[in-house]
Amino acid sequence: MASLYRDPNGRYYVNFVDANGKRARESTGTADANAAKIALNRIAAELDKAKALGLGAVRQLKGMTFAEFVKDEYLPHCTPPNRKPETYDGLVDFAEVFQPCFGEMLLASVTTADCQRFPDRLKVTGYKRGREARSYSPARINRFRSGLSGIFTEAAKRGYVTGNPVKDTSKLEEDNERVRYLLHGERERLLEFAPSGSVPSWSSRSRRDCAAARSSI
Repeated sequence: MASLYRDPNGRYYVNFVDANGKRARESTGTADANAAKIALNRIAAELDKAKALGLGAVRQLKGMTFAEFVKDEYLPHCTPPNRKPETYDGLVDFAEVFQPCFGEMLLASVTTADCQRFPDRLKVTGYKRGREARSYSPARINRFRSGLSGIFTEAAKRGYVTGNPVKDTSKLEEDNERVRYLLHGERERLLEFAPSGSVPSWSSRSRRDCAAARSSI
């Protein structure tokens, strides 16, 4: 059920409860009582339509795109002091990565299947550093997945979607193991602190390999 509310400045608003049982308020944009009643009837009709379609909020009928939500609501919500400056900068970079895949899609139309295919697309497109083409690591792709999930979590809180389509997608298996050669002087420090018998003997070949690695640094 919807009703009118007049604020102390004489502006009218429509109070209503959406399909998720959440209280909401929308401005009519007018201080004229007759115009406000017309807006009330319009919003009430939209609310009935949203409920009939199984949508969680009237705003889902307006067709906001993913890019519009990120630009107009999500990123402004994440500006300092709500988030650290470096975190905000990272989210801006993430938004640029999401744009080619989701930007023009209606926010409420994005499915779990769309989000599940997103990592596959990143594997193909990769990115460039200067003129060099590079591939995203599984760990980096998982960070993008987390960022995408954060956007839809906030969209759900604001009534634009009824759930988070990223929630049921799969993370990529991460392999964070890497090989690094010891630098000059590190072998001695390693042997100094290592428990007795825990370090294998060094063959002449391993010494040559390490020497070659140091000379190439």
